[in-house]
Amino acid sequence: MAGIQAPGVGSNLDINSIVTQLVSAEKAPTEKRLNSDEALAQARLSTLGIVKSSVSDFQSSIRALASLSAFQSKT
Repeated sequence: MAGIQAPGVGSNLDINSIVTQLVSAEKAPTEKRLNSDEALAQARLSTLGIVKSSVSDFQSSIRALASLSAFQSKT
């Protein structure tokens, strides 16, 4: 009569290490994609800040020319 067998028991395999490595291998592509998406979002946010600053500078320049005398004094 055959008894209950548990493969790996007594085989000196480091099961915890194997499982940890498998989990890391499974989540690596997802982490890479998320990091890439985050970098893209940060770049877009930075670009948006630059555009906002440029528009603000432009608005300030236009306000300076709002009066006719200030506009006429420019050459």
